[in-house]
Amino acid sequence: MMILAAAVLGALMVLIAWREAQRYKARRQWTGPETGRLVETLTDPRETAAILLVQTALYNARGEVSAGAKAHIRELMQTQFGCDAEEAERLYSFGRMAIGQIGDARESLSRLLRPVRDRLTLEEMKALVAMMMEVAGHDGAPSAEAMRLVSETREALHVDLALHLPQ
Repeated sequence: MMILAAAVLGALMVLIAWREAQRYKARRQWTGPETGRLVETLTDPRETAAILLVQTALYNARGEVSAGAKAHIRELMQTQFGCDAEEAERLYSFGRMAIGQIGDARESLSRLLRPVRDRLTLEEMKALVAMMMEVAGHDGAPSAEAMRLVSETREALHVDLALHLPQ
């Protein structure tokens, strides 16, 4: 009798372990690829800028970028990056996709800024922070979250710059 009880208990434990393994596997498939991979593979500072600009707009609009803010971001990219409208749209779309994958850009800010620190001059870093400020103030008064992202980016890049929002 004791052997039968031990065998049943052992079979039950194996079944529970198998079920938990299946649940774990399903959760990993549901969440998709590790979000850190995207951040770790970034090499183009324009892609980092796109992520930061989109995140700033999302903070300011509380989750939904307005058509005007989207157009403004694309216009800033064309002006500052010297790209055409198609490339600006691709970068904007990349920024949206990346935010969807990584969640909140502020949580990965130090890793996100690696290509910016590695490849941009101080003046170009200042221009990035200024672009973020423009996006933050585009649809009215900037939100606290948008200003926090701008401030943390400025501090992480060691950019001392007196910035003023457009009137």
